[in-house]
Amino acid sequence: FTSHDLMPFVRPDLAPPQFYDTLKPAYDSIDYDTTVIAVSESTKQDLLSYRTDIKSEQVHVVHIAADENVFYVNKGEEQMKYLKSKYDLSFDSYLLCLNRIQKYKNTQLVIDAYIKIVDEKLIKDIGLVLIGTFDDETTKSKMVETYSRYKLKFIEYVPDAELSLFYSNTVCFLYMSLFEGFGLPVLEAMQ
Repeated sequence: FTSHDLMPFVRPDLAPPQFYDTLKPAYDSIDYDTTVIAVSESTKQDLLSYRTDIKSEQVHVVHIAADENVFYVNKGEEQMKYLKSKYDLSFDSYLLCLNRIQKYKNTQLVIDAYIKIVDEKLIKDIGLVLIGTFDDETTKSKMVETYSRYKLKFIEYVPDAELSLFYSNTVCFLYMSLFEGFGLPVLEAMQ
């Protein structure tokens, strides 16, 4: 059994309701013969707190990693020109945030901070690229319309090879999640 995080059990205030219903039967099925892999020490501790009947020896921490053949410094100028055209980016410099648009990912804080520094004229020519899915089309349409006067670009999916370019060419990568079992995008960006 691999455990990525226990957010629905330790931070139900942040978890989408369906997470609890989906994950509870799986976590409750762990028995004394089950070997558990946790992606971080924090996830292991959360699991042991949630399931006090599980022995610590059953749970092994195995950190996940970003593929170094996919995520590496990639400053390809021609490739970035292609991406700017493909994703209709109207700015040369950008901040990058990689998150689903959900409460626990704290993306709204990133947007609000960006808008604040733009409105206070602390930056003029830097866009904000937000890569991640929305819960539904209505939420997406509303956000695109609400922030249409700003240099925000919402992109729902980017292949890993292109994501490596986005990471490598950003002014700053922002990851403001309120809860993560591990946070793989941080490793991808560091590579």
